Parts: sequence; structure tokens; C-alpha cells
Amino acid sequence: MSDERKHLSDLFGVVQFDPKNAGPAPSWLSKKGKTPEDSKKLGNAALEAGNTKLALEHFGRAVEQSKGSSSARVDLAIALEMSDREEESLAILNGVIESDGDCAEARVVLAEIHRRNSQFQLAIDQLERAIATEPSNSNYHFKLAEVCRDAKMLSGAIRAAERAAIVDPTNSFYHYWLADLLMEMRKFSEALEPLKAAHDLSPGDDYILMKSAVAFWGAEQKPKALKAIRLASELDPDRKLYLALEAWFQAGGVNGSQSLVDLDRYENDEFERIVKSLAPYLSEE
Repeated sequence: MSDERKHLSDLFGVVQFDPKNAGPAPSWLSKKGKTPEDSKKLGNAALEAGNTKLALEHFGRAVEQSKGSSSARVDLAIALEMSDREEESLAILNGVIESDGDCAEARVVLAEIHRRNSQFQLAIDQLERAIATEPSNSNYHFKLAEVCRDAKMLSGAIRAAERAAIVDPTNSFYHYWLADLLMEMRKFSEALEPLKAAHDLSPGDDYILMKSAVAFWGAEQKPKALKAIRLASELDPDRKLYLALEAWFQAGGVNGSQSLVDLDRYENDEFERIVKSLAPYLSEE
């Protein structure tokens, strides 16, 4: 799988390290950093190794060495959150914001905690303040789009995703994400433009072509849908999902037309989701 495909497959997931699966730490990870920067590097390396205990030690030392800088305290708060010590993490983040209201990073981390706790309006408030401080940070706009999507505030999610793509127009991921949201809303014709932008930035990505095929079908451009899914199959001949969709398209969207393709459970579930998304839909917005 290409890096771009992996990026797309991880679209709605956040990778976190499980300290229970951490192996013995390399000896060099246990050394003490001489500067805040050294301690931060060691803390990040410990997180990558899945050792949150060592990470907490290094980030705590960075806080001391930096005399409590906002950035160092945010790093410590993130490590505490990853160690399931949410209350301590929240206390640090709120303290950073109280003493340094312009620390956008603290607000974004706090928003992520609120989001995971389904406190969507609190998350939105923090992200809007972060964006006011750093309007050119495309990731902050994207984070806001994610929260709005989770909160079923789809119009707000579209605006935030569009802003992320405007701020960083060369990131194919933002265009793809916006298109995926529009397709969720059955706005297939509107999804074609960001899908084209994503394809132009990541030519040859079979997954984007598959999504484009679905959008073309939903937009009643059926010949283009069939062409797009065939191109996707040419790029990844082993992906049986594409063959099933091609058969379904060729049969005019007749259920059961894909039955000759032997799909595994995962691909069959994805096929069923796609077919369901193309069912007649009366927009509520």
C-alpha cells in the first residue's frame, strides 16, 4: 500500500501507543536530556517506543528546564492524556491557557479531549480560539471540521474543511476529506470538484478513483462512473471490491449483480455501505 493510500485508510483514526505493549526501553532512552530540547526529543522517542512512563519523566524534566514554558507543559499534558491521566492533563492545559491565552496548541489538545468526551461545543469553542490566533494553520481548520462532523453540524464541517483546503491547497487529503463529507450528505455532484483536486494532487491513487466512481454514479454520470472504477481496478487488480462495483454498475445498480465476485467480510461490508449511500435520499439540509 502506498503512503497516500495509507493516509486515506487512516482517515478517521488516531494512532496511539499502548504502554502495555511496550518492550524494554533502549538504554539510551533512559539518559537525561541536558536541555529542554534534548528532553523533548527523548520524550518523543519514548512515546514512539510505547513507553509513556519514560516519556513523562522526560517531558517533566523539560518543563523544569524551560522554567514552565507553555510548549513544554503541553507536551507533558499530551503524555499524561496518553497515560489515561486525563484530569491531570486537563489541569495542565487549562493552566497553560490561563497564563498564556495565545497558546493555540494547548487549545487544540484540549479540544481533542473534549471531542473524545462528546463535548462538541466546548471543542468547537477552543478550536475557534486557536484559529483566531493562528488562522494560517490548516490543521486547526481540519480539526474543527472533524468536530463539526462528529456533532452532525455538517454545514459547519463543510466550511471548515473548505478553509483547510484553501489554506493548504496542495494537501490532497483535505480535498478528499471534503469530498467524502459531501458524499455522506448525498451531494455527489458537489463532491466531484474536490475529488478532481485530490486526484490532480495524487494521480494514480486507486482509492480516490473508486470514490470518484461512486460520486459520478450518484451524480447520474454513469459512463464516467464505469470508466473510473475500471481505472481503479487496473491500478489495483487484486482489490475485489472494485470488481464488485464494476459488476454492479454494469448491471445498472441491481442488487446481487456482484455475487460472482468473492468478497471477504470487510470488503462486502464496504460494498454494502457504498450501495446504501447511493440509495434515494431526501436531503434534510
